[in-house]
This record gives sequence, structure tokens and C-alpha cells, in this order.
Amino acid sequence: MLNRQIFGQTMTTYYGGRAEVRIRRSIREVVYCDFKSMYPTVNALMGLNAFLVATHFDHFEDTEAIQRFLENVTLEDLNRQDIWGELHAIVQLRPESDALPVRARYSEERQTATIGLNHVVSEKPLWYTLADIVASKLLTGKVPQIEKAVRFTAGPKQPDLRPINLLGRKEYLFDPNTEDMFVRLIDMRDEAKAAGDPIQSQLKILANSTCYGIFAEIVRDDLSDPADLHVIGLDGKPFTFHSTASERPGTYFNPVLAAMITGAARLMLACAERVGQDAGLSWVFCDTDSIALARPDGLSRSDFHARVNTVVDWFTHLNPYKEAGSILQIEDVNYAPGSDEEIEPLFAWAISAKRYALFNIGKDGLPVIRKASAHGLGQWMPPYSEDDPAPGVPPPIEDLRAMGIHRWQYDFWFFILKAALDGTPDQVRIDFHPALSNPALMRWGATSPEMLRYMKHFNAGKPYEARVKPYGFMAAPTARTEAWVDMPVEEAEPSRRGRPRKMRLPKPIAPFERDSASLAGKVFDRETSEPISLDQLKTYAEAIALYHLSPEDKFENGGPVDTGETYRRTVEVTGVQLIGKEANKVGDTGYPEPDARPLAVFS
Repeated sequence: MLNRQIFGQTMTTYYGGRAEVRIRRSIREVVYCDFKSMYPTVNALMGLNAFLVATHFDHFEDTEAIQRFLENVTLEDLNRQDIWGELHAIVQLRPESDALPVRARYSEERQTATIGLNHVVSEKPLWYTLADIVASKLLTGKVPQIEKAVRFTAGPKQPDLRPINLLGRKEYLFDPNTEDMFVRLIDMRDEAKAAGDPIQSQLKILANSTCYGIFAEIVRDDLSDPADLHVIGLDGKPFTFHSTASERPGTYFNPVLAAMITGAARLMLACAERVGQDAGLSWVFCDTDSIALARPDGLSRSDFHARVNTVVDWFTHLNPYKEAGSILQIEDVNYAPGSDEEIEPLFAWAISAKRYALFNIGKDGLPVIRKASAHGLGQWMPPYSEDDPAPGVPPPIEDLRAMGIHRWQYDFWFFILKAALDGTPDQVRIDFHPALSNPALMRWGATSPEMLRYMKHFNAGKPYEARVKPYGFMAAPTARTEAWVDMPVEEAEPSRRGRPRKMRLPKPIAPFERDSASLAGKVFDRETSEPISLDQLKTYAEAIALYHLSPEDKFENGGPVDTGETYRRTVEVTGVQLIGKEANKVGDTGYPEPDARPLAVFS
């Protein structure tokens, strides 16, 4: 039976989806490719359905066999479906410049921990999925040397499994005794899509949640008083400490499945990178299940597309579904609007991980946006409505809802891309709409007693119906920082220790309001209850002022104004800090080890 202490080591191997920029802030022609149902696909290839229908899991040490597997496995082997079933393992090693994901604070200016696929050196043993170790071999040509490997196996099938009509439809019968759930869900979605049945959207959601999301669910909360947290980390030994940052596993949480699924997805991207490299292609960005392959300088467009097709065709043998074809697909944005045959030259502009846009260039020389990211902008409530767009911006030709962005974000990307096409990528307009001079607003939910306490001052003395209630919404402006505020002379003077005094910024909160222009007199400090004037709040223009210069600092040549190809760093791990999955404050106790998930400290 599975000893749950192995969850500690397993959770340290969890790094989620791989998102990186390889060619930064440079207009490049691309073909944008997307893996078909990435997480269900790797589930199917690895045979993880056996774990779902099993009575239990087992695990055992299998170091020698897995080291032999590493020494012998090749890119050609990974083109066989059966080889993916060998990846049910995690391994421990002391990396020696192996290409592995590592979570670290890569910049002194930005203290947020990010994940980069870098060359890792560590005297401290670290745990990774076997899929990540295989990916390292593909990308470096070097066989990692492991110290310990643990293999997972599924027990016998549960005896009382019964067929079910999914979504109450007889035509979507699923029998867990005879069918692989991951394959069946995607086959059903393909059938619904071919028939024009709108239930395809529900089947897609069902597939993505049951094929990954539920296994990685962690529920976080901020507690008013410290409570005991029980943690199992890198060494597998449980310990307890006090913290106000709480994380609870979701109902179906299973780190073994979550880690193996995401590790295999990163391996799939590594295969695409390596196959593309062998075909003489680089790439602009990758994002979890997609990759934008770049046209090399001097290569004709026809030869470029022929090489892309070579990469796409390589993945045909890995298709586990009824519908024929490759699991790596050329996306619709590559084709001329309204056509599924005529390729339209597509260009990419990538700023940093998940911040990119794909566009055509119109006859007037202006960008025609086909796809754009809301990452880094999605926290802000729209400053203006969809029917009040920025002056001078052509209407979108794609469905913005399908793209996942609002009109104001589309307008902003238009000016980012126009600046790039004009040869002034560092000079992007941030005054393209009058509403951008209003305070920038986020929407927060009173989802915990701690969050609701922010409105204690506002709620005091009001009848219940006029209060902000549990799970109600609040408006959260952002205080202007030192860069946007004239600091009083007395605050700028050094303290007794000779250091400049740190300016205390207000912590604004307000009852929910969509129109930030009507916030006057409603904003107050959530700690002191003192009123906050609008001129103390950051505007939308100020909030987005540096978006187009967002660094990709987990790599070399990833600074704000750097352009061109980024390069993997060599990261020497000198220590590991404790963090959580969702609540980065789990490590605030300063407890050095063992670790819930590794955060590298490097020199």
C-alpha cells in the first residue's frame, strides 16, 4: 500500500505547465502549434487510468532499472506509445548542469518565485519526475546520474465499478471496466464536435478537470491566528509548525498523478523542441501545451512550412484516439480569416512567459491581432466597456471571448504591436483611452473571515442588507508606490541606521464598485480605517506602464529592454526554502527544511 509520506517527495516534483519565451521582444514569423488535449493525452499514453480504477497504489525503490532506462532511452523510443508507460516514477539526484525546472527568485528587483528550465547544479539532493529527467537528456545529450528512484504501480481494479451515462446521455456511455476514461472522454468530444453538438464544451471541461485539475487542487486560506500545519517534505519526514497561511488538499488531491501528468506534459514539449531543433527550427514561446515554431532567417516560407510539417508528423504515432492525425496540430490562427486551407503569414511578439500576441500584418502595415494573452492584465477590472473602445483601434476580427481577453486588453496589445512594427517597442502609448486616468481596480471576494474583516469599518452600524457579506465582493485599488509619489522630505531622510526610511503605503479597500471614477469618498485603509484620497491610488495607465517591458529574468538576456534569444542560466542551488503550492507565505516561519516544495536559493 502507498505510504503517504512519499507524498512529500512527490509534491516537490510538481512544477505545473512549462511556460517560457525563447525569442523575446523581436517580431518573428511563426507557425503556432498546439497539442491536442495535452493532459488527457499524456494520461492515456502513460496508462494512468489504471491508477484511477485501482483499489490502491504501491511504490518501491527501482533505482538500478530506472538508471538503465535513462541510459538507453532515445528520442525515437519516445515516438512509441508503449514507452510512456515506463514513466511512473520519481527520482532523486544531485544535478550536475542537467536541464531541469527550478523554482527560484531570479531577480533582486522582483521577489516573486518563478520556474525556469535551467542548467541546475546542486550538492543537495533534489527530487524530479522521471519524465523531467528524460527531458533533460533530450535537451542536453547528457545522461543524468540518479541516486534513488521510486516507481509507482497500480493495484488490482476495484470490483464494483459500474458503467455510467455521462451528462445523462445514453450516447455517452462510459464503462470503467473496459475503457480508458481519458481516451473515451476525448473520443466523445471529437464525436460531439463533428456532429455540431454543443455538449462538446461540457465534455472538454469534464476532460480537463478529471484528467488533471482535481488531482492538483489545494484550498488556501489566511487564518486570523496561527494554527498547526503538518508538512511532509524532501526527506519524507513529517513535521509540524505554526502558520497563518493554511493549505488544505482538495477532495481528489493526488500528488502522484498531478506530478506525473505535468512532468509528462513538459517532456512532450521537450520532444517538440528537440524534433524542431533537429529540423533546423527554433521557437518563440511555449505555453503548457503549445509552441510557436520560428522561421529562421534566410529560409523560404515554403521550406519553413515543410519543416514544421515534419515536426507535426513526428507526433502522429503518439495519437491514442479514434480520430486520425497528429496530436501536435497547426492551430486555426495560422490560416487566413475564414479559411482552413490558406496559410496567412503569422507573426509573434513575446514579452515574457504567458505574455505574447500572434498577429498578421495588414495591407496598411497595422497589426491584425489573432491571439493575445491577458496574463498580467487579468487582475484588473475593465476600465471601460466593450462598446466604448479606444479611438483609432480597428475592431477585432477574432472573438475576444474565445481569445480570453477584454476589449481594453485587445486595445492595449494593438498599441504594443504597433510600437514594435514602428521600431519603437520601448515607447508604448498608455493614454489611449480617457478611462485609463482613473484608479485601477481589482475585484476581491470576501471568501474568508480574514478577508471579510477588511470591511469591518465599513460594515459597522449598517443594517445587514447594506453590509459587505461573506462571499460578497470588494473593490481593491492599488496604492501609488514611491515611483509615482513625491515622498515627503522627512520620510526621505536617513534613519538612525543610515538607511532611507521605507515609506508606508496605504492599503486601500472599498465597497464593490465597477466604475472607478465614482470611488471618491469610499476608499479607506483596510488596517487603519483612515480615508484614502483618489490621488493616492495608482491609475490604470500607471498600472500598465511597464507591462511591455516585463522581464523574463529566469533566463539570460531576459532583462526589460533585452531583445532576441534568451539562454538558460546555470543555477547553483545553495539552499532550499519552504513554500506552499498556493500560499507563498507558508515559509514565513523561516523553517529551513524539510520542504513542502523546493524554492532554490542560488548564487
